[in-house]
Amino acid sequence: MSTCFSVGMRLAGGGGGDRAFQAARGLRLGGYVQRLYASSSATDEFSDVLRSMGVFGRAMRYAVYRSHSALASHCHDVLFDRWVAAQLRPCALFHGHMLHALASLRRARRQGAIGLLDCGMSH
Repeated sequence: MSTCFSVGMRLAGGGGGDRAFQAARGLRLGGYVQRLYASSSATDEFSDVLRSMGVFGRAMRYAVYRSHSALASHCHDVLFDRWVAAQLRPCALFHGHMLHALASLRRARRQGAIGLLDCGMSH
């Protein structure tokens, strides 16, 4: 089953990013990851399947961190989600993370994928 995994945070970058990294690693060991979308990444382990926003994603996360603004965080989430939706390839399962997957989940379902929304809690 081909899986697209979308997480709007720094993969392996601490906190939720570490949790997402472990989930992606498990999917990859099972042979399921077709494409992995992340805001940015602190690891090269997924370089063959990873699509990240690169410097732009890091800059947006930095702005959210520095401003402590809910509006800045929401803007990052929406921009990341739309970025994923715009380039999403057909897959059997779309695994989206929390607030970063509304438009991309809808697009995946229109393409015939099963949608999974992960709302992880690290505390």
